[in-house]
Amino acid sequence: MIIRPINADHLYPGVEDFELDRQMERDKRNFESTENWIYLGADIRDIFYSKVGITTGNLQSRSYSSAMPNYYLFCAFKAEIPTSKARLELVENDILANLDNQFGQQFRMCHAESGTLSECYYGVEFKYIFQAVHQIIYYRHPNAFTRILCEDDYGNAIGSRVRCEFNEVVVKNKKYWESLILQAD
Repeated sequence: MIIRPINADHLYPGVEDFELDRQMERDKRNFESTENWIYLGADIRDIFYSKVGITTGNLQSRSYSSAMPNYYLFCAFKAEIPTSKARLELVENDILANLDNQFGQQFRMCHAESGTLSECYYGVEFKYIFQAVHQIIYYRHPNAFTRILCEDDYGNAIGSRVRCEFNEVVVKNKKYWESLILQAD
C-alpha cells in the first residue's frame, strides 16, 4: 500500500504555484513533526484494556508505565501543526464522551482513590476502541489531524485515514490494523 498526504499536489489542479508550495511546506512540517498526538495504549496480555491519551511532546514518555509492565503504546494519531494543548484536550474529551456513548460508561475505569473517571477502558475489545477512536477523529475533527491518502500498488486510490503511527516493536501486523481504519469515502 502506498501512502501519501491527502493534500498532495494532484488533488489541487489549477492551484497557483505559491499556494501549492505553501500547502506542500505545511504537509512536510506536519509529517516531520514529532509533537501533538492522540495516542492509544494497550495491555500486551489483555485485549480488553485500552487507554486514550494526549501528548504535545514526543511519544517516548507515553510508551510505558512503571506501575503496569504489560502496558505499551499501541499507536498514535498525528495532529496538525499548530494544534494547541487546549484543542487536544477538547478532542480527547470528545473521544471519551463518544466512547462512553457508544460502548457505555460502565466500561470506563475509575481511579482507585478518587473514584473519578480515568481515560482507560476495560471490557471492550481493543480493536473496537481503536476503530471508534479513528472514526471520531476522522469524522468529528477532520481539520485538526493529518489525513493520508492510501493507494494500491498500481496507484489507485483505495481510501484515506488519519495518519497513525504504530509501535514497531509490538505491532507486527500493521497492514491488518490499517485496514480496520481505512475510510472509503
